[in-house]
Amino acid sequence: MNHRTDTSTKTAKPFRIATLSAMSILMIAIICASFAVNAFAATATTTSQGAFSSTGYPIVTTTLASNDPNPAIAGELLEVKVDFQNQGGQQSGDITATFVPSYPFTLVPTDNATQDVGVLQAYQGASGNAQSKELTYHVLVDKDAPAGSYDFTLDYTQAGTGATETKIPIDVKTANNQQTITIDKTILIPGAQTVVTFTINNVGNAPLRNLIFTWANTGDNILPVGSDNTRYVKNIDAGQSIALPFTVIADTNAAAGLYKLDLSLSYQDALNSSITKLTSTSAGMYIGGSTDFDVAYSESSSGQISLSVANVGSNPASSVTVSVPQQPGWRVSGSNNAIVGNLNKGDYTAVSFTLQQSALTSGIANASGTAGATATGGYARGGNRTRGTGAVGTGGYNATLASANAGNNMLLVEIAYTDTTGQRQVVDKMVSISGASASGNGTGGFGARNAAATNTSFLGTYGWYIVILVLIIGAIYWYRHKKKMSISDSDDEDDHISSKKKK
Repeated sequence: MNHRTDTSTKTAKPFRIATLSAMSILMIAIICASFAVNAFAATATTTSQGAFSSTGYPIVTTTLASNDPNPAIAGELLEVKVDFQNQGGQQSGDITATFVPSYPFTLVPTDNATQDVGVLQAYQGASGNAQSKELTYHVLVDKDAPAGSYDFTLDYTQAGTGATETKIPIDVKTANNQQTITIDKTILIPGAQTVVTFTINNVGNAPLRNLIFTWANTGDNILPVGSDNTRYVKNIDAGQSIALPFTVIADTNAAAGLYKLDLSLSYQDALNSSITKLTSTSAGMYIGGSTDFDVAYSESSSGQISLSVANVGSNPASSVTVSVPQQPGWRVSGSNNAIVGNLNKGDYTAVSFTLQQSALTSGIANASGTAGATATGGYARGGNRTRGTGAVGTGGYNATLASANAGNNMLLVEIAYTDTTGQRQVVDKMVSISGASASGNGTGGFGARNAAATNTSFLGTYGWYIVILVLIIGAIYWYRHKKKMSISDSDDEDDHISSKKKK
């Protein structure tokens, strides 16, 4: 009995060992299968694109829904929207996504790095839709980031799995907040109101926002009129510009010369709206330039006339010369040019010329024409000469000017001078020579010329009447003379017959 008992005991041990070994192998197989399933599921969650699956596992994909602006701008705020979808045949676990800082993207302080996606239901098939959830992140793009493509990185997890990293490429271009300021005028006439336009050009590739532009002159020789020296602009897009007009006036007592304008432009920082950037520069504005003159007839004596020339503008004039150019109706004896020198504003001088009025030449309009009318290419009576492109008469002037000269004693005077900028300028003036009257009583040939003009006008108007009247008077005279001769001959014949009878 003892021998049997020992035998049964010995045979039971191998059975237990075999049983334990089988159970171990089964456990190992179960563990391996579990690892395989988890590995497959983990592999499925890293899929970012592909066809929808009808498998029994959740397949989570991530795509870039949008980024604004697109492309992103270095130094600017960027809004990124990421879309999470379940393309598998089984609902996902609870998903949580976390933003991972990576150059050049930095999360703004007001956003949470970790956001909840939740559970995404299984894909419903061809007739249904994949359930999705969109997350929004606001990040700052480093202002020194070179242009290129950068990865926007997220780590997300779902219940029962480890973290999965996803990278979404985003294009970035270099932020370039550059601007230029131009001015449309560079010369101001003292005492005259002038509209000066400052133009701000955004030559960078990022918008300028909340701009404040100001300008100033240190000595207050240039000041704005009707408003202050500040303008506010809400926005200027990249590549755009905006014009800012100001009405300004230069001090009448300011010396001619170049003056400095200090220009200032502030705008909102793209990275932080609470920070304001400031750009300061300067520009030159010249006070001075051209001037104007007034010419008046003073007196005449023995064919010589005197003219008074006054600088009535706001700037001095240098190297002033006064001349009488060739023109119809007038002839200059001797020099037709007089050198005056310098004339400050408000100064005047007198010049003299020896002039004679001449008869109108052929091709010039009759003196009976309307004086002072302006024709195309002609000159207005009594004012500055304005050159035109119309037909030109004898001596470079049209028939209208000849008519004006004939009926109104208008003389063209040309004034040349150098302005404060060093440019040579020419001003033409029409001057009325009042000493020459239509009665013909002028001095130095003026009266004779007017008489001739008047006679020409009278004959031109009444010539035919005079001819007809002369013919009528001649006919009457001839008729009376013939009748008188007939009566005389008849009397002589009667006397001859009577004398024969007496004999």
